[in-house]
Amino acid sequence: MHRAALTCTILATLGLVASVAPVAAGPITPPPGPVTSTHKTLTEVEPRIAMNATNTPGDADSVLKITKSGSYYLSADVATPSGKIGIEVDLNVAPEVTIDLNGFTLRGAAGSTYGILSNGFGHIEISGGTITGFAFDAMQLDCRDYRVEGVTFYGSLRGLNAGGWGRVSDCAFIEIADTALGTGTIAHVERCLFWDCGDGIVVPDSSFVADCRVVSSTRGGIIAGSSSVVRDCVSVANGGDAFLVGSHSTVTGCVASSSRVGFLVGEGTVHDSCVADGNTQEGFLAADACIFRACIASLNQLQGFRAGSAASFEHCTAFGNTGKGFYAGQKSTFANCHSTLGGAGGFESGPVSVFTDCVASENSGNSGFKALENSTFTGCRAYANAGRGFQTSSRTVFTNCQATSNSSFGFETADQSTLSGCLAASNAAGISGTDAVTVTGCTATNNTGRGIAVNNGCRVVDNLTRNNGLDGIFSNFSSEIVGNNCNGDGTAAGVQGAITLVGQANRVEGNNITYADRGLYITNSANVVTRNTVKGCTVNFDIVGGNDVGPIGSAATSTSPWANIQF
Repeated sequence: MHRAALTCTILATLGLVASVAPVAAGPITPPPGPVTSTHKTLTEVEPRIAMNATNTPGDADSVLKITKSGSYYLSADVATPSGKIGIEVDLNVAPEVTIDLNGFTLRGAAGSTYGILSNGFGHIEISGGTITGFAFDAMQLDCRDYRVEGVTFYGSLRGLNAGGWGRVSDCAFIEIADTALGTGTIAHVERCLFWDCGDGIVVPDSSFVADCRVVSSTRGGIIAGSSSVVRDCVSVANGGDAFLVGSHSTVTGCVASSSRVGFLVGEGTVHDSCVADGNTQEGFLAADACIFRACIASLNQLQGFRAGSAASFEHCTAFGNTGKGFYAGQKSTFANCHSTLGGAGGFESGPVSVFTDCVASENSGNSGFKALENSTFTGCRAYANAGRGFQTSSRTVFTNCQATSNSSFGFETADQSTLSGCLAASNAAGISGTDAVTVTGCTATNNTGRGIAVNNGCRVVDNLTRNNGLDGIFSNFSSEIVGNNCNGDGTAAGVQGAITLVGQANRVEGNNITYADRGLYITNSANVVTRNTVKGCTVNFDIVGGNDVGPIGSAATSTSPWANIQF
């Protein structure tokens, strides 16, 4: 049975093969004549012209001159005598030119003028060699657009001076006396090195500069016009400013060190992840409405950050600057920033500024934080500053802030300010306010001076004071002192009170006072004192006559709802 099936399969296959038409093979006899190559020469693929006296003869002012579009290359070094141009390109008659220096050197003798000079409306590309020793520009390109790649510019008056739109990449500029790279229109500059030049990079508005290094310029490092992008560049040891950038630009991932100003920028410029270190003036010096994100200013001789109005700082750090860490104008915002070891203070701003989760530590000078009126602080900390922790003007709001171990006031504020949930500990004095100040839910402890001190028309409610050297709470006229817990205040020599009143028209009610020098110490008349509890003070109630004081007794025997209790 299997044999019959196999026989059928073979017969079917033979029938299929027989039905297929025969396929004709190609001729096997070679064509007549000799065998020849079919490949194209390099000249046919990319026509290139050697630059020499035959192909590109010069004229009265040039050694070599290009007057026809094409791709050109050097095959040897070119010496340029005094008074002449090395290579001249007339783009008016040769509008498309490519020059490969091919690893050779275009060398100028004393008094030679330009290395490469182009003029006219056209496109030019130059790559791969060295240009050195020219009295004017190593390369001057007056053109529609250009590209320069892999060229070393050495020892000329100026390096590349260009007038059209262009791209410059992977070039080196060394010992250029004046401007190393200067362009008149939009430029795109990448991966270039500048060493010991006059100015490093000078480009106009809307330019792009990335991955460049500028070292030891006698004047500026990187200078870019408005609306430019400067990214991942380093500018070090310049006689002038490391970065000078126009308005509404973006500067990202750059380092400015050991120059005059690190970053000097116009309004509306954004800085992201930049570092300014060891500059002789400001680290960052910015106009209005600039933004700083994740930037560091360290060891600069003036301010770390100095900006105009409406500046924004996020996650920035100022360390060891001789001046202030941060200094900004009105309506500025600071979030998650840190200033430490500032020689003239940590943070200082104009009115209507906002601080959130910032830290000022170990700063010398006046204050950890200093701000003018209508400012807001939330979750900020000031510790171990040589002056005040926080120093502000009127109508300031503090929420959940801490001032510890400062050599002056923890908080010093002015009229109509509010503090809630704040801590003032181990300062020369805790919280100080003037008129119409509200202090609620705060803690003032172990301060050398007073814990909480206000003047007229204030509210001091539900706070804790403990072990302050002078008065726990101090007020002058017309304040409300209610619901506070005062323990162990008045530890310094002399007469101190857990609550001290020196004026009139104050209301003191519902406070708990224990183990102070004086419990309630009132030196003026016309105050009302009710429902306070006092225990263990040197003198529980030291109150002059003429005040309205609820009965003083024990809770067990008192019959008045306004009674003060001592126990």
